[in-house]
Amino acid sequence: MATILIVEDELIQARALEAEIAALGHELLPTASKMSEAMDALARFTPDAALLDLRLGAELSYPIAATLKERTVPFAFLTGYDDQSVDTSFAPVTVLRKPVSREDIRLALRALLPGG
Repeated sequence: MATILIVEDELIQARALEAEIAALGHELLPTASKMSEAMDALARFTPDAALLDLRLGAELSYPIAATLKERTVPFAFLTGYDDQSVDTSFAPVTVLRKPVSREDIRLALRALLPGG
């Protein structure tokens, strides 16, 4: 069982991700919907992996991604946009297109987590 951080500002999307990840048997850190909440969570915890909404309102989640990258925590971006919208400095990073299915999440976590 891995500990997963979700950063998602759309409540319905966040709840769906939480349900899918819990159904896969993983533990969840409190879901962050804002940059400040995510950075606060990362100041207290180090997750095994993270799923980051690319856009959090008017902000991009790149500072969160940079912190995770610095700590060598694997992560994937979630976006309703195309893969080309992700800053190339985070390549190669997994990008999941919304809406995300349980199978998408399962495959992404298998790729992100040690031992699949």
